[in-house]
Amino acid sequence: MSGHPPPPPYTPYDTNPTTSGSNPPPTVASIAHHPGWEAGSEIARGGLREIPKSPLRGKARGEKDDKTKKARATGKGTAHLGEALYEAVSKGDLKIVDMLLDHGANANSRPPCAKPALTVAVGKNDFEIVKMLLEHGEPDLEARPPAGETALYTAVAKGYTEIVELLLQCGANVNAKPDAGKPSLFVAYKKERRQVLEILLCAPGLNVDAAPPGGVATLWHAAEKGDTKALHMFLNKGAKVDVKPPGGSTAMYHAAVRQDLATAGVLLQHGADVNATPPGGTTALWHAASKGDESMVRLLLMYNADIDAKPPGGKTVLTQAIKKGNSEIARILLEHGEYRNRD
Repeated sequence: MSGHPPPPPYTPYDTNPTTSGSNPPPTVASIAHHPGWEAGSEIARGGLREIPKSPLRGKARGEKDDKTKKARATGKGTAHLGEALYEAVSKGDLKIVDMLLDHGANANSRPPCAKPALTVAVGKNDFEIVKMLLEHGEPDLEARPPAGETALYTAVAKGYTEIVELLLQCGANVNAKPDAGKPSLFVAYKKERRQVLEILLCAPGLNVDAAPPGGVATLWHAAEKGDTKALHMFLNKGAKVDVKPPGGSTAMYHAAVRQDLATAGVLLQHGADVNATPPGGTTALWHAASKGDESMVRLLLMYNADIDAKPPGGKTVLTQAIKKGNSEIARILLEHGEYRNRD
């Protein structure tokens, strides 16, 4: 069998500083509003960086703050303040929020079945009140109404980049989602919140393979769109390359059927199963040969696609190519190596 050179590397963006221009690598913008927020270790090619813990949460206000914390913990004289704080947050009154927190108001107080005050502030994109609650109110970052969203999930869905990073800095659970809901990474991608997506990919503990109930991981959807830049980010974060929906085909197979050479190449470069077959279907090579897709056939052969594979009771790749009148593909298959007709 004749040897074949390895395929060229698939580069998602220009990483050469001397040619920076149309397609620079993604980076998480510096959006901190206080000292001490520095990027951590690199976790992905292209400049994505891990999000460190922030010194913001629980920042002291001095001796009075200790008394405030004690009052908030015991609840003495602060029950009515919590109700007032919720109203002030809802109104967006920063000065009153500051005053109430200074007097020991409980940031977790809320009416029955209502959203937490933190989520209310997030929903209004009120960064300063969100920051103040985190700094002096010690709110429950994972609190949510029945069947509702956490503050982080709300920020992701709305695309509030600064608040997303702030909440993650303070330890919000990046994988939290509503009951039977979609993962935050999936939501960010489907809503085209690219900056938010990059920030989530930096968060420690992210489950990059999380999928909606009955659905498939975000990587599959990126492949479906031919979004090779997102594919590289997911794969560099450790995403499984051969994910597929229940009863469906892998991302690579789907890309090959759509004649998306670039996407198929990225997935194959990251170890996709070149011979993966959907239930009752054929291999990507068989399909490409049948459709006359010469470029895809060459790519799949570079990754050692099985030229003898055929559907149950069907014809081999070579015979199928000849049947369809694809003589050039038949020549490519024969040139690839000694071919044995097994019909």
